[in-house]
Amino acid sequence: MNYLYHIELLKKSSKENDRFKGDAIYDVLVNKYQESGVESAMKDLVGGMISISEYVERIAEYDREIVEYYLAKPQKSNPVNTGQNKLYPSWREQKWAPIFEKIRLKLQTRSEYELKLVQNAPVTQIVYDNGESKCKDVDCGIVIECVLDNKKILSPVLVSEDKGGHACIVCFDGVAGVAGNFKKSFPLCKVVFITDNNVSVKKDISSSIFQDINMVICERGDNLVGLKPKQYIPLKPERFQALYDESCRYFTREMLSQLTDHVVLPVRASGKFREQIDRTGLFVNF
Repeated sequence: MNYLYHIELLKKSSKENDRFKGDAIYDVLVNKYQESGVESAMKDLVGGMISISEYVERIAEYDREIVEYYLAKPQKSNPVNTGQNKLYPSWREQKWAPIFEKIRLKLQTRSEYELKLVQNAPVTQIVYDNGESKCKDVDCGIVIECVLDNKKILSPVLVSEDKGGHACIVCFDGVAGVAGNFKKSFPLCKVVFITDNNVSVKKDISSSIFQDINMVICERGDNLVGLKPKQYIPLKPERFQALYDESCRYFTREMLSQLTDHVVLPVRASGKFREQIDRTGLFVNF
């Protein structure tokens, strides 16, 4: 597991982000991250020294610090909330990585295959019958490395999509599309959507529309409660515990033995994608 993903990005941003280069907030966050013992909390959780509830409690101080900076200013004037870097999203992903690693360690005792943790990395999503495959970057996940037609692929076991802020129906449609694509070739894999507590999908929308998403986790508070501007809402330890419990319950020894099985999809198009477009301005695949 990469314990340094977020803090290395913090340090890199302070030197390379032209708009906010040298901004004091970077040093403030680096110091708070180190002083509050985030890295040791992650390692203690993975090492079995503390519970998930204790882990969330120990990262709460830094979580409050970075979230309050994220909420403090509009995007264009906020070095923590800008499209030019992954500073805040990297923290969202970093704090969940130890949970996925703890799940991986538990499942490894049941699996004949070597399970690997991936963080912000491409995972095989669709396999085609011509030997090619399509990958999708996932925020965090557990995979099995396999060989297909002499090529290494990462077969998804448990993968996550993490999106903070407002989770409307358009957002859910996107995540459901990602999940559905994973299940075209890997129907037994599980996809988790992690968000805040601002799920605004209308109450009359059926769950069946999003059934390819196996778990939605509102990591903060109760849904649509306390959404005042610039208000910090604490993390809920029981939501972190729920991912661990549900994953360990579902992935039995028998289930894990089947996870390298995959469905190969037929290829309906030939040639290189850009050839038609560059030549005619069209791509036709009826």
